[in-house]
Amino acid sequence: MMGIPDIIVLRQNLARRFVGQRISDFKIYWEKCVNVPSTSLIDVTVNSSLIEIRRVGQVLQFVLDHGFILGIKVSQKAKFYLLGREATDSILFEMKFSSGAGFGVDDGLGQTLLLLNPTLSTASDVFHPSCTVSYLKKSVYLRRNDSIKAFLMRDPKIRGLGSTYLDEVLWVIQVAPHSLVGKIPESKFRELIPTARQIICEAVERISSLTGPEELIADRRDFLNISNAGKKYDPNGFPIMKIVIHHRKTYWSDSQRIYQ
Repeated sequence: MMGIPDIIVLRQNLARRFVGQRISDFKIYWEKCVNVPSTSLIDVTVNSSLIEIRRVGQVLQFVLDHGFILGIKVSQKAKFYLLGREATDSILFEMKFSSGAGFGVDDGLGQTLLLLNPTLSTASDVFHPSCTVSYLKKSVYLRRNDSIKAFLMRDPKIRGLGSTYLDEVLWVIQVAPHSLVGKIPESKFRELIPTARQIICEAVERISSLTGPEELIADRRDFLNISNAGKKYDPNGFPIMKIVIHHRKTYWSDSQRIYQ
């Protein structure tokens, strides 16, 4: 599942392969994934050159040479692939470049979106300066009776990490995912944001090293400490347990304190 670390690596790999090239073909197979008529988006995109790829939260922004921006809002179920794979019924779109190479997106839920000239706001991101302890404290006041995992999954700045990495953050700061938000001490919220940023940076390094030459992104989680289906025990020797919170499978261990 795509989280912020995966999107960062994806942006790097797409930019390395395609920036500076002309878009020679653009096929949209799922009309509902576009915020404007698909013919308009194709007209704007085809025969333009890609000069930059930015990441703004969960949106990849393809900056074109004539000033338009094609945004791809990446869902957690999105699968990016290089052209040449066998077609499936869940392909949303495919883009081909002047080199003959290209990429496509497969999303069985159809939640990945194509956006013409999306907003440039970067506020909804854990790296944005507005993501502070003061910001979290204001949100905590409104959701004191939520579990911390559900609280973070709803927060616009934090939720982009994805369920997997949120479990990792909570394990590192030693807070159980079903702890009540209003019972967690402020010191833990002070740890949360820098821990999340550090985990993202470390994950980007690991995913980058694991991504092969025929891939755009390596779907790997085996380097994680707690959210790891291949492990039975956390690094502290406690059994890894699973519960469902906010409709997401959640991993935790008894090394994490429950605040209730």
